[in-house]
Amino acid sequence: MQDRHAGRNSPVFTIEGHPEKFINLINYHGALARVMRARKCPCKGGHGSPVMHCKLCRGDGFIYDFQRKLLQTDEDSDVKGQSNYVHPFRVPIIDVLKVERLLPEEQGGIVKYNVDDFDQETITISSPTGKPLPKHYEKMRVSYYFDRFNKVEGERVSVNVAARKLTTTGTLFSGEHRFGNSQNMHGDIVIVDRVYHEDTGFDFSDYTFRRNNIYLSQSDPAPEVNKILVDYYYAPPTRVLPADLDVREEKDKWTTNLASGLTKIGCEPWWELSPGDIITLLPFEFFKDEVIAHSNHVLDKLTEFDVSYVDDIIFDEDGNRYRLNEDFILQDFHDIYWMGNQPNYNKNISVRYGYRPTYVIFQEMPVPNAMENKSFPKTFFVHHYNKTLQKEVEKAPAIRFPGVNL
Repeated sequence: MQDRHAGRNSPVFTIEGHPEKFINLINYHGALARVMRARKCPCKGGHGSPVMHCKLCRGDGFIYDFQRKLLQTDEDSDVKGQSNYVHPFRVPIIDVLKVERLLPEEQGGIVKYNVDDFDQETITISSPTGKPLPKHYEKMRVSYYFDRFNKVEGERVSVNVAARKLTTTGTLFSGEHRFGNSQNMHGDIVIVDRVYHEDTGFDFSDYTFRRNNIYLSQSDPAPEVNKILVDYYYAPPTRVLPADLDVREEKDKWTTNLASGLTKIGCEPWWELSPGDIITLLPFEFFKDEVIAHSNHVLDKLTEFDVSYVDDIIFDEDGNRYRLNEDFILQDFHDIYWMGNQPNYNKNISVRYGYRPTYVIFQEMPVPNAMENKSFPKTFFVHHYNKTLQKEVEKAPAIRFPGVNL
């Protein structure tokens, strides 16, 4: 900006964002989502291709996990009761970075306080020499990490004895009056502290878990119905905003467009996302018919990443039929696990299943997480997962002409 009045400086404007406005926008209008971070699998190595039968990534090339520590910067936290206790809005607290008081110079200026201690809900501070503790009405600025995971202790899980599968219910999403969860969406188990028998106290030691299921190995005794308890942490679903809006005609209303190509998604400011990470939109479910070759005696992988449902019957090219929960179950995010009768090796099988659209981050463009612009979302360019998979190159049959060498 230029000032035409010579000798007079342009005024200085102090701009402060309102992060809660955008967070409220996401809470009320965002789509429920599963956000997962991607780490390159060691089987990939350098810039090579992943090993299709890798036990870690199952040919995806990435191992996925969940972000636990979320960073809240420059929050206007409250001082309640005694003036050496600060109460942040988001709990439980994992770590504290700074606590400051914000006042004009004539009222004492900015004071950075010492962080003496903190628990899950409260930060205990002390004052530097010669500086007073803050009053409850004074403006504060607090930066800290809070825990995204929720803990459940002693849950009695449902048991599928044949599949040796335990299913939790404490991960069920509750939207209260704003959302009925008709699709039965769950959070994802991220840490299992203990799996044990209620009566005998026997601890199961060999298991894996994904989504809201725990899979026991054959090395431990078979689980008993209504007798297995689990202590665990889970990552609840979050909300994101699909940022691309589409208008088809002038009279049509603006509607969210779930693009299959390049699109954008907006997230809350504390997510640490990078290329390769994935975002799954949970309220949307599409259906697909797919023919794949049965290539593994235990697992077959479907094309879409987040498969939510598999039809009761799978049949092969010889006309044999295989039944859900008798011959196979859906395991992990896109695996069919065979536990009974199964097709012969390399036989084609036909599967009908439902899946939720998953997007892979290709390039991140986050807004800096600072006081001046916290009211804006972090925006990421993403591609639909199915559009990113490596496709086989189909070649036309060679054509030979007399007297011509091709």
